[in-house]
Amino acid sequence: MISSYILLILIHSSYLPASVSAGWFFSPSTSSSSSSPAPQPSHRQTKKTSATIFDACKTNDVAFIIRHATSTDLNTDLNTLDATGLSCLIWAAFKNNTEMCLHLLQNGANPNLLGKQGNTALITAAQTGRIQIVAMLLEAGANVSSTTDRGASGLTYASADGHLNVVQLMLKHGADVHTRVSTGYTSLHLAANNGKTEIVQVLLDHGANPQDKGNDGKTALDLANTFNHEDVITLLMETMKDVNDVHEGTTEL
Repeated sequence: MISSYILLILIHSSYLPASVSAGWFFSPSTSSSSSSPAPQPSHRQTKKTSATIFDACKTNDVAFIIRHATSTDLNTDLNTLDATGLSCLIWAAFKNNTEMCLHLLQNGANPNLLGKQGNTALITAAQTGRIQIVAMLLEAGANVSSTTDRGASGLTYASADGHLNVVQLMLKHGADVHTRVSTGYTSLHLAANNGKTEIVQVLLDHGANPQDKGNDGKTALDLANTFNHEDVITLLMETMKDVNDVHEGTTEL
């Protein structure tokens, strides 16, 4: 059987380092909204920055950041991108360097700085399942509704990859279950496609619509059927039956 991940290559995002980018699959197209005003993402800014700062972020050299905390250039350098289109904070999130992320934020790193293809540190942390860093970034004001240039949010990635604790935390902070990627798929589509039953349940509990269709006309149930994810199929069929019963006025209240 063809791997269920092949479907998602159509919306592949390659902003992560080359050694891991092949394992990540999407970069969608519409930004989502939240009930309260979200911090505005900062525009990308690339400059010729000392490689030492980025090396420190990649290797968790917190001492370097502490030594240069009083430098007038540090704040500026922390909010620029390296040659690969990534900021120090994005690198630290990707490397799961929790202490480094904390020091970067304390020294002025912008949690909403846009990297290559519109990615942010929060999207990176959610995509790689870094729950502590996700929590830290949200506390620091990271925009939970931020999406890549082609629409993928942190919730999108976490749902597809099965990071249940990240999904729950982002929903608690107002992540939108209705955000669609460039293929028209929602987080529910992607979780169903990959057989993530617990996440499918959580998304449904937070208002995800099992009748939503992608640009190809497929529902989450159609995708689950394609790859024989039996638990997901059962869950979605029961949910859709309940929805249909309500619409037909046959559900007892």
